[in-house]
Amino acid sequence: MKKERLEVLIESSRLLNSSRDTQYILDHLLATSLEHIVSGDAAVIFLYNESTKFLEVKAMDGFDEEVSEVKLAPGESITGMTFSEQKSILLESNSAINEYTKSMSPENKNLLEYTYETLFPKINSSISCPLIFDDHCLGVIIVDSFSEIPMTNDDLEFLKSISIQATIAIQNRLALETQINQKNDLQKYTAIIEEQSKNQLFALRLSNQFTQMILSGSSISDLLNELSKMISLDIFLLDNFYNISHHSIEKSDLFGSIKKNRARISQTLSKISNSYYDLDNHSEKIYFYPIAISNEILGWLGVLSNTPLKDIKPILAIERFVLVIALELLKDYEKQQVEQSIRGNFLDEIIDYPTEDSLDRFSKQFGFNLNKSHKMLIFDWLGHERFLNLPPRYRFNYLRHIYDHLSVKFLKYFPNTLSFIQENKLIFVLEINKVTISNYSENLIDNLFNFENFPELKIHSNSDFAVGIGHSVSNPLLLSESLENARLAIKLGLDENILNPPSIPVFYFESLMIKGLLSHIPSREAKIFIHRVLGPLIDSKKNTHQTLFETLDVYIRSGCNWSFTRDSLSIHGNTLTHRLKRIQAILASDLSNYEDKLSIEIALELLRQF
Repeated sequence: MKKERLEVLIESSRLLNSSRDTQYILDHLLATSLEHIVSGDAAVIFLYNESTKFLEVKAMDGFDEEVSEVKLAPGESITGMTFSEQKSILLESNSAINEYTKSMSPENKNLLEYTYETLFPKINSSISCPLIFDDHCLGVIIVDSFSEIPMTNDDLEFLKSISIQATIAIQNRLALETQINQKNDLQKYTAIIEEQSKNQLFALRLSNQFTQMILSGSSISDLLNELSKMISLDIFLLDNFYNISHHSIEKSDLFGSIKKNRARISQTLSKISNSYYDLDNHSEKIYFYPIAISNEILGWLGVLSNTPLKDIKPILAIERFVLVIALELLKDYEKQQVEQSIRGNFLDEIIDYPTEDSLDRFSKQFGFNLNKSHKMLIFDWLGHERFLNLPPRYRFNYLRHIYDHLSVKFLKYFPNTLSFIQENKLIFVLEINKVTISNYSENLIDNLFNFENFPELKIHSNSDFAVGIGHSVSNPLLLSESLENARLAIKLGLDENILNPPSIPVFYFESLMIKGLLSHIPSREAKIFIHRVLGPLIDSKKNTHQTLFETLDVYIRSGCNWSFTRDSLSIHGNTLTHRLKRIQAILASDLSNYEDKLSIEIALELLRQF
């Protein structure tokens, strides 16, 4: 018997030096243990998992499959105690085994319901040996016997020898696996480093290429076109006023959609992180990259793509471009004060000394449409003391933030607006076209200058500013008159409301002139006129008539803007149409008739004076 066991151990040693994997070796050692321990009926090898801190089954023979799910804590049951104490245990009776298994957790008892209740009462002896390598316990090997003939000390010594073989096998395999993993990791890290090195060289070449282009006198458009070729995508630049300053977009419908959506795009842009915008009726999304220096936004790069940008090279190209273009835009930004001064001088030229030649140059440089009517609007900063105490650069930036804010607002409702910064004033030239006529109303203009929800603009109160709007002129040579009337509107408005300032200080020259004329009508005649035109509505005690009067007032004050009235009153379009028909029926008037509408407008204006 001893000779056979010795031969088994020699054979096991040969196995350890084979190329077999760890699982094969463990299974072989278990089978060998059961074959040469006469009373042995079942065996299992547990290995300790450093991550989970549990002993887990790695090989078994003679047990039901549910045993493979068992996880034992150090100190739990026979296995856990063998692991903790690092000593072999020979238990020669069922009662001795039961004493050890009392420490098994309820969870494991439930998991081993069949094995625990059916097999454990039959286990009459058990041997448990630790797998120790260099004073470190790797796990435990266990052999159980259902036989009435208990296992002996000879069996214990044989299993100890097997456990040594198993330990060597496990340790060698773990060392080999560690070497293989390290080699694989090294190959991965080497590949990553090589890829990073390639990317760094690529990024360096990009920087050198863009820098060389700048030194060679290439324009921002040249740089933009070069990037577009590199990444094979359409791109464009938005300036900090949300205008498309440069682009490489060939499809006119796509470019038109972007221009049309600028107002909505401006609401989604981030000044600190990348963002994207879904373009209506197009498969492309616009991916935006902020262009900033020292947290000061200079614009955005827009990239049109059907899919998110994930490839490293296009991303590197974009990042390098953004860095280079930021420096170029910074130079342009520093020129803005000078340019705004030049723009202001240009505006002064066509206001003070208008000629056909100056208007033609103004039209070409700023996109001024000579064939459209225009109104002049002035935003006058009245917080003089606080404003003038600021250094010049900060003063310009302070106004520029307000200018930026208002430019976005005007862009939404009044496309083709021209804007200028002049000293402590902002001047807007509003083009009167189909879009602006449909949008234009005093309520809408007032709302554009409601800064209540914009504390970042640092407008502390509405006494800090005033807005004047001149009359409409069809001849660009008469712009000076509209500008002068805008200035006059501010003066008249402030003088008239000195004791009772309006909630939003926006003054309309045409309204002020009308009010001035109407104020000369005697009260008696004014009341007679009001009663004749509006009496059926305002004299009625019906609540419905009061609602109809409010609807008429909003509709007339908005310039008969149906959509604006519907949205302002938060009613359905059919409801508004029905109300307007009722109003006309009650007043016996036709709102499409010039004289009827004028009478109603005058009556409403007179009513406000009482």
